[in-house]
Amino acid sequence: MSYYVNNEDLYDELYKYIERLKHDPEARMSDSLGTMIYTVVSGLASRSNFIGYSYKDEMISLGVYYCCKYLKNYDLSRKNVHAYISKIAMNAFIATINEEKKKLYVKYRAQLNSDSIMNMIDDTKSSILKGTAGDFTKIETYVNDYEESNKFKK
Repeated sequence: MSYYVNNEDLYDELYKYIERLKHDPEARMSDSLGTMIYTVVSGLASRSNFIGYSYKDEMISLGVYYCCKYLKNYDLSRKNVHAYISKIAMNAFIATINEEKKKLYVKYRAQLNSDSIMNMIDDTKSSILKGTAGDFTKIETYVNDYEESNKFKK
């Protein structure tokens, strides 16, 4: 599989797809266009700022989904389809990362709350504190940082 997509070929395939949509609103994109979209999105996911995430497959699939969903809105007077796809995928990646951070925050917040309640009830050591003190500090720091960064977004 080639990891490079020629922008002119991508534009030609998109042009054909949009023309088919004018005659048939239920028209499907070609396999070639789908493969090109997937190649661009997965190439973007291999950039250094996205490489370390364990949920990279979810990022890629959401990126491809949004590209397929919004590609019909592309302005054919512009020629850089690659940039349009990259921008859609980038926004999907950021949305996925933010959602995963929120899930981790909820998990950590629940863990901190349950450990606090358990300490008040039977005055035993919390499950977090049974690990290293660094684990507790990391979790507490993550929760505090997340709450601080989202303080003004509410």
